[in-house]
Amino acid sequence: PELKELLTFLADGKNGLCLITTRYPLIEIRKWEGKTYQWLEIDRLSREDARELFKKVGVKGKEEEIDKVIEEYDGHTLSLTLVSGYLVQDFKGDIKKAGEIPLFHKDKEAGGKAHRILLWYAKQLKEEQRQFMKIFSIFRREVREEDFEGVFRSKIETINQCLRQMTSFSFKEMVSNLCVRRLIIKGESTYTTHPLIKNYFESIFGKEDKRLCHKRIYKYIGEYVPEKPETLKDMQPLFEQVYHGTQAGLYDEVYDNVYQDKIELWNEYYLTHKLGAWGTNLNLLLNFFPDKDLSRTPQVSKRRAQNYLLNEAGLSLLTIG
Repeated sequence: PELKELLTFLADGKNGLCLITTRYPLIEIRKWEGKTYQWLEIDRLSREDARELFKKVGVKGKEEEIDKVIEEYDGHTLSLTLVSGYLVQDFKGDIKKAGEIPLFHKDKEAGGKAHRILLWYAKQLKEEQRQFMKIFSIFRREVREEDFEGVFRSKIETINQCLRQMTSFSFKEMVSNLCVRRLIIKGESTYTTHPLIKNYFESIFGKEDKRLCHKRIYKYIGEYVPEKPETLKDMQPLFEQVYHGTQAGLYDEVYDNVYQDKIELWNEYYLTHKLGAWGTNLNLLLNFFPDKDLSRTPQVSKRRAQNYLLNEAGLSLLTIG
């Protein structure tokens, strides 16, 4: 709600400039389109920009060979990024090797094309690289370097045994290799990935293995979360703990020990009555409902807790309009 208010304030002709990159339409400010709001659809990279991308990452070859690959992938940015990373890492940037990658002309949507490339690409990765990317994919926020030891190399049944057996040096080399391949992106001290890459690796992660990883992340966050956070910023780890805990099926534990005990402070209703964060509260409550469907019974065992969650969801919806 606060971000929507800021955008509408700027779009309404107030002084300021805001640049947004997004995969979703900004329906809240659509009525200002053509006036103070301009929408630029980027369907594909131009040939010049695609050449520049290949040159920057180290792809080598004749211009006509490079242009042919660009056209084969219809200038789709993520596809070209993945292809260039593969060529540079495995073939020293030789553009001729692009012919070994199967083309997927039948896909009408760019996302589907990237998904098929990833299906092929994942087979070229080593087992430890695939396991790393699967675990990486279930984080909602950026992954910190300290999370590598706390989650990726911490025992999670036999799921990450190959990662635990690696030396620290080998593990760091693997992370660097995934950065070169453009499967993950390194910031100052955190790592992220493209949404399509995240969705692909999460889709090939077994349900039970995924649940166990969510459980480990939930426990791990509990090891460093502040005891009594006072601001929304300080509470961010707790919000992530609610998400991962409910994904692991620990509904009762998350409700009592995290949501009530540390976020709402039981009868103080800290998040809603003191911070006024009703929208945030609703997003937290949705984690307790099957498929985030508020018409269904919350997945906590006690009737009193079920009633509380339903009541709070109703209040939150009413308050945010």
